[in-house]
Amino acid sequence: MNIIETRQSKNTGTISMVAISGLCVLGCVLTLPAILIDLAIPFPQDLNVPLPEALLFYPAIALVAEVTFHLIPLAVLSVIASRRPSSPLVFLPAIAAEPLFQFALNSGATLQSWLVLGNVSLISTVQIWLFLRFGAGSMIALRLIYYLCWHVLWGLQRQSLLF
Repeated sequence: MNIIETRQSKNTGTISMVAISGLCVLGCVLTLPAILIDLAIPFPQDLNVPLPEALLFYPAIALVAEVTFHLIPLAVLSVIASRRPSSPLVFLPAIAAEPLFQFALNSGATLQSWLVLGNVSLISTVQIWLFLRFGAGSMIALRLIYYLCWHVLWGLQRQSLLF
């Protein structure tokens, strides 16, 4: 038995509207902490790519981010540990890769950096859970929904609200 096993539904290849709705709600809810951080300690004004470029940029970045921060670490873990893990802590490297990268990108250990670390860790944990339970498609879909809510929809609103 491999370390990474996804549960397959009996109706393989079909996605229910309940599942899609659930991913949409989850993506929107996971956006709320980022918005609250932005309202309390605003991110740079040029954080978001404007429309229409955003419609190509964010899906491309979503794919790169998922492969780099989740799929590659999970593949390495799969090779290293050939049996099902006894503890969810085995997935910690795949969960921590992106939050630590974003923390390193920020300008020092500020309150905003620590809040972003916590928020991105939460999102990453949910994404790894989705991957293990439903597969890579659900993990990537959640990121796309999150990017739509955070970078596109909030990105449009934040310009007039914060600057």
